[in-house]
Amino acid sequence: MNCTDCTQAARTWNWHGYRNECADCQIRAIAQAPRHLREIRYEQIRRKDGAAAAEATIERVKTEHARIKALKGPQC
Repeated sequence: MNCTDCTQAARTWNWHGYRNECADCQIRAIAQAPRHLREIRYEQIRRKDGAAAAEATIERVKTEHARIKALKGPQC
């Protein structure tokens, strides 16, 4: 994780800070978005950067989602 908001998010699953210039913040934002918004973002990436970039983003989001879920604990 690259920025102070990512550092805080590493400890707190619902950290509210995001930096537009930080790629890890962008992944975290997508991971916490509702499914329909994630799908829209994936399609935007697919159109702009191609299918491989979209698939790479999806994998990063899945990893981030799992990290956030682990921070939340067993109740969620």
